[in-house]
Amino acid sequence: MEKQIRLKKLEKLAATLMKITLALIFLYAGTIKAVETIEFADTLMTYEIINKQAIVPIAITLPFIEIIIALMLFSKRPSVGAMGMSILLFVFIMILSIAKWNGVNVDCGCFGSTETKTEISIIKNIILILLSAWIYRLETKQLSTEAAVEL
Repeated sequence: MEKQIRLKKLEKLAATLMKITLALIFLYAGTIKAVETIEFADTLMTYEIINKQAIVPIAITLPFIEIIIALMLFSKRPSVGAMGMSILLFVFIMILSIAKWNGVNVDCGCFGSTETKTEISIIKNIILILLSAWIYRLETKQLSTEAAVEL
């Protein structure tokens, strides 16, 4: 029983550290894009799959969506933030994959202009989506446990 309690505490500590890490990554990425909106819009243009009329609205709103999702990881329902992060990362992976499929090697624009290879960006996003899915699983498991205790 004591070993189980220690494992739960260790799992909770790992989840907290992961939420902090993911939140900092998304806060940083969102802030960089919010500050460098024109550069981010230019990066989006290189994808050649995004409608030109949508570039500016995306370049303006996406950074703030990333920041809000990062902050949601520390709300009363962090599972919502983790789910939002997973969905956004999935969309990023799909856009990068389509660009790569079309023979366009793009800088993802995740952290400003870093000239990261498309394949590396896809791998990073897959790792981040797995971590955010893990946070989602832990948080929803905790919610169901708390609900059972209340009964």
